[in-house]
Amino acid sequence: LFADRLLTRLRALPDVDAAAIATSIPLDIHGLPVRSFTLEGRARTDGALDRSLSNTVTPGYFNVMNIAFVAGSDFVELGNTAMPPQAIVNEAFARKFTGGANPMGRRVREPARPRAPNPEREIVGYVADAAYRSLREPVPATMYLPFEQNPTPPSFASLSVRSATGAPALLTRGLAAALTGVNSGVAITFRPIADQIDAALTQERLVAMLSGFFGVLALLLAALGLYGVTSYAVSRRRSEIGLRMALGAAPAGVVGMVLGRVALLVGLGVF
Repeated sequence: LFADRLLTRLRALPDVDAAAIATSIPLDIHGLPVRSFTLEGRARTDGALDRSLSNTVTPGYFNVMNIAFVAGSDFVELGNTAMPPQAIVNEAFARKFTGGANPMGRRVREPARPRAPNPEREIVGYVADAAYRSLREPVPATMYLPFEQNPTPPSFASLSVRSATGAPALLTRGLAAALTGVNSGVAITFRPIADQIDAALTQERLVAMLSGFFGVLALLLAALGLYGVTSYAVSRRRSEIGLRMALGAAPAGVVGMVLGRVALLVGLGVF
């Protein structure tokens, strides 16, 4: 099995803390496919099938992505051909289809299709939510399936590796060597998860930059307006100021009088 051989090589690298393969990872541009199914103990009045996102993963994926288990456990290691059909679901799945109750032990049945006649899977794990499509939308119901039980191998997959040294860039050479050692025809692209998070937040970052720019512009316009009003008020009171100074008023007192009026205008504008 390609995935088994590849993960064995990767986990043997000194700079690799954990590794896993999945159809997609959080905030991946490819997103996740939708899978139809019926859930044991849940009957729909319209007779339609339920639907959720679906991700096929190898054991260790949740550890690599730091997705916590609420209940249950991970899939068994690859190569175990006797493993019965299983599934792991997220909290959004439980909220949508079981009313928030623990879905452990329930079975999901998919519609029959070529090479997969009515597969029935037992839910063996219950994990925390992870955003796949967007950080701005609620996390949808997601079902995770064992990678080796996927009847249709994906045309692309994501290899997730967690660095033991905290420097992802140092892993690229070892990862490339491990991949080409297993299959020299594989096309690979490296991208730190931090870059995907930054890309997912581009809209928010742009809005923040525009808000900051217009905020500074508004502050500048307010300062210019305040300067103009103060300058006009001082010019109108020039005779009064000259008379005060002729009668012995200290320059600091005159400046304080003008600044007090400015502070009053600023205070009224703030409140």
